[in-house]
Amino acid sequence: MVDLRKQVAKLYQHHAEMPYISPERDLAAWLTEVELSSNKLVPKRNMIRLVEGVLPGDIILLWRIQFGTYTNETVISKYFEYTYGIDARASLLHLIAQGYVVELSAHDSLDHVTAPFLRKILKEKGIVNLNKLKKPELAALIHAQVSEEALGAHFPTRQYALTAAGEQLLANHPEVIAKHPKKKF
Repeated sequence: MVDLRKQVAKLYQHHAEMPYISPERDLAAWLTEVELSSNKLVPKRNMIRLVEGVLPGDIILLWRIQFGTYTNETVISKYFEYTYGIDARASLLHLIAQGYVVELSAHDSLDHVTAPFLRKILKEKGIVNLNKLKKPELAALIHAQVSEEALGAHFPTRQYALTAAGEQLLANHPEVIAKHPKKKF
């Protein structure tokens, strides 16, 4: 294993910093892939910190979060490690600590639960005649009738959102987003 780590370090010796490599990565198999195609390496440009001290992968993480679908239960895409050289979970915590991202409350994460689930919570509170109500009406009742603490006990999903500083950081680097392959979200 030590020899494999030395091979990896040699591959990245001319990068501004060493990309993150998960301890679960099969280094032998990956090194074999790299021998066949250098496209398997994290590009040098993705390991150069931007003026704000973040990496391009952090910008891509902010970009993903701004769509409103990124939660604490989102499966982390492998491209964060393999293309951008970052540990996305650790980067998310860093972005939160730096004030670029916030984890929303249970009340603010209601988009990630179903209307039947909201009805169930309200029925437990003794509220009736809910069958004809649509999800926005149920959410309004939840906001009015259920405390954050009580609601939080019902489901663990929390959405992430950009702060104003996170939106500005993202806006400062359209060139990073322009180089990222796009999907429709």
